[in-house]
Amino acid sequence: MSITVQDKGLPFIVCPENQVLGCPSNFNFPAVNYYDFCSVANMQQIEGPSSGSFFTDAETNLVFKVTDVSGNTNTCSFKVIVQNANPFAGLVLNDVV
Repeated sequence: MSITVQDKGLPFIVCPENQVLGCPSNFNFPAVNYYDFCSVANMQQIEGPSSGSFFTDAETNLVFKVTDVSGNTNTCSFKVIVQNANPFAGLVLNDVV
């Protein structure tokens, strides 16, 4: 008699909440957490700049994918949102304030 165990469960992956910056800057975002009941084979960032990159005035979407040894995958995402805190940014000389 032979028993075969098949891993059909998705690995777990948890991204941090959206991150808000007050001005464009280099930013090390929090780590993505992941695990699997059997074994995780690979976790990779599949969209967006890496942690420590320079983030500008915009919303940047970051997407991560985890794959377990059975080939099951799961993804999560979060945004880095830059809100320029300088109320005079973008003004041109002679603009009326």
